[in-house]
Amino acid sequence: MVLLSPSLQGHRLIYCRVLAAIFARAGRDVVVAGDLGADGVAGHPLLAELGERSGVSVVDAGPVAAFSAAALPALLRDAGAEELFCADADGLIGDPAFTRAALPGVRTVGLYVRTTNYLYTARSSRRRGLRRRRRGAPEDVAFHEGGPAAVSPVDAALVLDERFAAEHPLTHRWMPDIFREPDGDGGEQEETARWRARVTEMLARVPRRPVVVYVGTNQERRGYDTLLRLAAEEDAAFLHCGRLEPHDGDRPEEVERLRALLLERGALLETAGPYVRPETADVFLRAGTCVALPYRRHLGSSGVMLQAAAAGRPVVVPDEGLMAFRTASFGLGITYAAGDDRALRRAFRALLSRRPEAYAPRLRAFTACFAPARVEAAVLAGLTGSGPGAELPQHAFAMPSPGRRQPAWS
Repeated sequence: MVLLSPSLQGHRLIYCRVLAAIFARAGRDVVVAGDLGADGVAGHPLLAELGERSGVSVVDAGPVAAFSAAALPALLRDAGAEELFCADADGLIGDPAFTRAALPGVRTVGLYVRTTNYLYTARSSRRRGLRRRRRGAPEDVAFHEGGPAAVSPVDAALVLDERFAAEHPLTHRWMPDIFREPDGDGGEQEETARWRARVTEMLARVPRRPVVVYVGTNQERRGYDTLLRLAAEEDAAFLHCGRLEPHDGDRPEEVERLRALLLERGALLETAGPYVRPETADVFLRAGTCVALPYRRHLGSSGVMLQAAAAGRPVVVPDEGLMAFRTASFGLGITYAAGDDRALRRAFRALLSRRPEAYAPRLRAFTACFAPARVEAAVLAGLTGSGPGAELPQHAFAMPSPGRRQPAWS
């Protein structure tokens, strides 16, 4: 089978590693196809290890910007594959070469990560009872809302948004977001042990200060600058686990001023490079009472939010998109008015006044919905057209949902 992910940058590589392992356990030989020449991909140790696995090979699908579904027949033919899993199928919507006729006899599964986010930009009209209108890219809305005929290029459509899956039970099923690889040997590796010691040392130096945690590459869209400012204003320690790149926003000088201020206070700790072990991120996340995630205009799933929940830490998120739906619906923390830094500070202080243990039962129940066995069940149900798939979190929390009928997959 072919596992297609045109981009292998960042978390997409983790996705492919987990998915390849699932397919291998199911008895498939797996060809992972993606852009091997992209920054941060070529020479990555996790990619090298993936290609060394028994029954797994990695091939170059060329640059992401130039990729077209027209390349799929050749990829499948070269691999001798009759199954195709598109790990980022959003980019294939509207591609004239992505049709059932172009892939005869190929079981095709599409995972849609971003193009369902229009669910959170819907506007209701009160005039004469008109139905709410979907506001998004027209081709995305037409594809996802057009019923079985519209999604016919794929045999199974998987989505990361459990609310969207509940509202579209005949055409889409939920796949729990893959936010980490399953634990390995269970022992603490050198990387994690080294940073555990550094974090412990930092917290001992500032024992009475709150802690602001950031996990991943510093990015303005994920609120890196906002969290630096929050740490400075709250006299907090700032812990960053992940790569440190030149600031990608409008005010790099302000970011550097805040970093310098926190460093002068002895309240800044940065790995300044990528982490490999998920347990290393856990060390940073558990250093705080809560995890603030002031993403900008982000309506989809968040791997760091799931990491925080798995680490037993409630979250502070803007009141928009799937992150807000999860936080409010399942009791995972506090939402605040998006873009309002004062509201963010109030929400952050509110969670500082509560013990994380108060949220523990709901965080555990929510995280259980994303367990590796649930991911595998969802993936294999899509691939084979049979099996129960993954139970929606709404059902696990006994929430009412728009429908529980199963999609008519064959």
